[in-house]
Amino acid sequence: MKKVFSNYQIKEIERSTANDLFRQHHYTGTFGVSTFSLGLFKDGELIGAISYGPSCAPSMAKSISSLLTNSNYLELQRLFIFDVTEKNTESWFIGQSFKKIRIKYPEVKVIISFADPNAGHQGTIYQATNFLYLGLSTKYRVLVNNDTNEEKHPRSIQRLKKSGSEKYEDYINNGHYITKEGKHRYLHILDDKIRYYIEKSTGNYVSKIYADQNFTIEQVKTLFVLDESYYVKTVCMKISAHLKREVLPYPKNKEIDDSSI
Repeated sequence: MKKVFSNYQIKEIERSTANDLFRQHHYTGTFGVSTFSLGLFKDGELIGAISYGPSCAPSMAKSISSLLTNSNYLELQRLFIFDVTEKNTESWFIGQSFKKIRIKYPEVKVIISFADPNAGHQGTIYQATNFLYLGLSTKYRVLVNNDTNEEKHPRSIQRLKKSGSEKYEDYINNGHYITKEGKHRYLHILDDKIRYYIEKSTGNYVSKIYADQNFTIEQVKTLFVLDESYYVKTVCMKISAHLKREVLPYPKNKEIDDSSI
């Protein structure tokens, strides 16, 4: 596998670079809210990109597992590779991106992503990369422009409203809502173990990140050792044993294209 991809390089790229690539070539024509993007280069030429970021849904972490906080997950939001690559390039690229995330974001425990059956996608690439399948998300409504057929999610419409954009009135006055099928939800666990403290005063499990955030500089100077002062010894819990959704068999319908997700 290493020999096959020996002339490929993966490097972090600017948001603007990824944005341009996805707007021009991704089937959605959008970039999303990604905060971390990697470029795939072949002999020095950019031939693809993958982007991660937080979900638009503020409760996404807790919808995966009660053990997770927003700092413990990233959503794989965009992937595109030009059709000039060897077989399995997409799954190899995703796997390599996980290695980069483990280094840059060690607090990230899981990757969540979605495949849109409304666009003909079933998640073939996620299945090839050993993601867990957690079923369909709930159905949702989009506002369709009567002239262009462009679709806008209600959250996007609300952002336009809050910003005072003139486009808000255009969409409201010249559009109609349709209901779409939910998306296939996939999960990949990078690190199944998450470490917790037991808070002495309450007996509650407290994540290490939460504990660090609530441990002031003055307390650090005075007490030095957080565990012995406020918390019982740490315990490890498995995320896979505390998922909110049942792991299901992969959907089997044929996918129209897996070079863009």
